[in-house]
Amino acid sequence: MYGPEYENIIREICKKIGIEYRLYDNRCAVLSQKNHKELIWSRRFPHNTSSSSRAIDSKYVCSLILHSAGLPVVPHLKLYRSDTEGYVSQNDTSQRICERILDMNDGVVIKPNNSCEGKNVYACFSAKEIESALLLAFRAKEILAASPYIKSNNEYRVFFLNGECLLAYRKIRPYVIGDGYSSLKLLIAKSTAQSENTIQSLDLNCIPSEGEKIEIGWKFNLSCGGSVEIVDDYLLKESLFSLTKRAAEAINAKFVTVDFLENDKTKELLILEINAGVAMDQFILKHMQGKEIAYSIYEKAIRDLFKL
Repeated sequence: MYGPEYENIIREICKKIGIEYRLYDNRCAVLSQKNHKELIWSRRFPHNTSSSSRAIDSKYVCSLILHSAGLPVVPHLKLYRSDTEGYVSQNDTSQRICERILDMNDGVVIKPNNSCEGKNVYACFSAKEIESALLLAFRAKEILAASPYIKSNNEYRVFFLNGECLLAYRKIRPYVIGDGYSSLKLLIAKSTAQSENTIQSLDLNCIPSEGEKIEIGWKFNLSCGGSVEIVDDYLLKESLFSLTKRAAEAINAKFVTVDFLENDKTKELLILEINAGVAMDQFILKHMQGKEIAYSIYEKAIRDLFKL
């Protein structure tokens, strides 16, 4: 469903440039000007073809396409629930597939193959954790994706529209600052981090010293309590923009966001995923200029649709 800020921005843009705006079922926005009509479904703009969007939506397929194009990407494997038709073609149990990934990496991440906003995403570091994560994740979705857990202190998002990179920002994992008397459990309870994002190895009864910063989540998602800062470093932006353009070209995308991890060990930028829905709801809330920046990006996208 639309957040109020997002819908207000789209309405304001349409009014400004003389486009009729109608919203149906709180998801489908119909934009009209004379005989020209365009539909926006939630945050999915019609710049991308349906085939491109479907390929992007599958973490497994998207990673294969990007890898075949020679791009550095976090690999994903597809897992089917045992009561589905696709499970017949799976060459081993989901548990064993994930355990093999774990054996070769620091951990394994299990998530819906079409996941978004960090929901039902689990980092596992033992066979027991894998078993528990698969049970929970398969309750929510029939098809999952499994990928290596890559230690990273930096995750980035780049906004791309028709060959141009419009914005790059860094996602910052949720953290708390000690006050010298509150327990970590109490500090976390007062924070915006989601409970399933809390690092399991933390001692929740400890009392951080005043001013001590402790990361409390392993996910970078803004919707899970993360914060944001704009990337200003020129060389970093050049690297991110170059990879983004190549990724968009590889999957025939016109208006998307691309997420990157920076591998702590090698410092290599790896494409984590591409998002066909260009969402800025959390960015609007968590950056001082969020609304103005979002307005600028969405206005460019709408003007492009109507060739204005």
